Amino acid sequence: MSDINTIIESALRKLGIREISQARWDDALEAVNQLQYSWGDNLHNAPTQEYFTLTAGTASYTIGSGGDFDTVRPVKLISAFIRDSSGNDHEVDFMPLDEYDLICDKDASGRPTRLYYHPSNTLGIIYFDKAPDSAETFYLTSLKPITAYTLTSETFTMPIEYELAFIYNLTIILADEYNMLPSQNIVNMANILLTQIAERNSDPIPLAQFDMALVR
Repeated sequence: MSDINTIIESALRKLGIREISQARWDDALEAVNQLQYSWGDNLHNAPTQEYFTLTAGTASYTIGSGGDFDTVRPVKLISAFIRDSSGNDHEVDFMPLDEYDLICDKDASGRPTRLYYHPSNTLGIIYFDKAPDSAETFYLTSLKPITAYTLTSETFTMPIEYELAFIYNLTIILADEYNMLPSQNIVNMANILLTQIAERNSDPIPLAQFDMALVR
């Protein structure tokens, strides 16, 4: 993985800038943070997998700094499973709020098979469909919020597939910062690479479902 130094140097080289003053390092670091925030919900850091110990008889858990699951609060859950004492894994599916609301006995005991995630402020809350009957291990893969870089020596945390698109788009921002005009090739590459990432991240269109009786 590249560090922010490498990202900035690559972007500035495309503008013909090889001698980088401290002021330019500071400007470029600010531009890096502005760019990653501007990409918003369409582009994310790489998914993070973590594991936590469930508490027997407890069906809901806060997640976030200082929560029951003490970690950075996820913005989106990707997948989950529970590993039992024999090392076997059991899938945990996600459900929307309306399905969770329909569960009659939310304190029923057993191994959870579904969960609902409420990403409230500061601490999110994970609600299982059952209260675990033993202290098994819960594995969770999620997307974490984008956080600002404070040092150029920090590692670039987005997936490696984002790196080239990030460099080209950063070049355009820095060109504007220094009242320079980026080449048309840089602009075209920035757009092409960003479009490719957006297409890769888009969900496939679901197949249409037909009632075969109607087809007949």
